[in-house]
Amino acid sequence: MTRYQSKQLRQARISTVGAYYHLRLCCQNRTPYFESPLHAECAIKSAHWIDEKNLTQTQCIVLMPDHIHWLVTLKSDNLSNIVTQYKRSINWKLAYERASTGVKWQDGFYHSQIRTEWQLNNVRQYILGNPARAGIAKDFRDYPHCWAPMLDES
Repeated sequence: MTRYQSKQLRQARISTVGAYYHLRLCCQNRTPYFESPLHAECAIKSAHWIDEKNLTQTQCIVLMPDHIHWLVTLKSDNLSNIVTQYKRSINWKLAYERASTGVKWQDGFYHSQIRTEWQLNNVRQYILGNPARAGIAKDFRDYPHCWAPMLDES
C-alpha cells in the first residue's frame, strides 16, 4: 500500500461518540515491549488517564507482548487523536520512570466499530481470551497485563 492510499484510509476514519470500538495498536517490527512489567504498567495507566480525561471509557484492555487490544466507548474527540494521545502518554510515563526504551509504534492502528450487544460480548470475549490462545496464560484472570472493570469488582 502506498503512502497516499494509507493516508487516504486514515482520512476516511469515522468516529462516533457513544459507540464502542475495538482498537488494536501494534509495536513496530512486532517488538515485544509489553513483556516488560514497567511498559505494561505504563500502558494500562495511560488507558486510565485517557478515561480520566473523559475521552473514552475502557471496557477492557489486554497487552499482548507486541500489541494492544483495547475495547472502549468513545466519549469525545476522535479515534485518531485519542490513539495519538494514548501512545504519547505511554512514552511520557516511561520517560518519567527512566525506562531504558520507549515503545516504537507501527504507523496507524486497526479499529472496528461494535454495533450490537451480541458483537460487544463476542469482541470482549475475544480480547480477554487472547492470552490463553497465545499460550501465555490459562485465563485472563491469571494474566497480569489485562484490565477490565469487572476485574476490580472481584
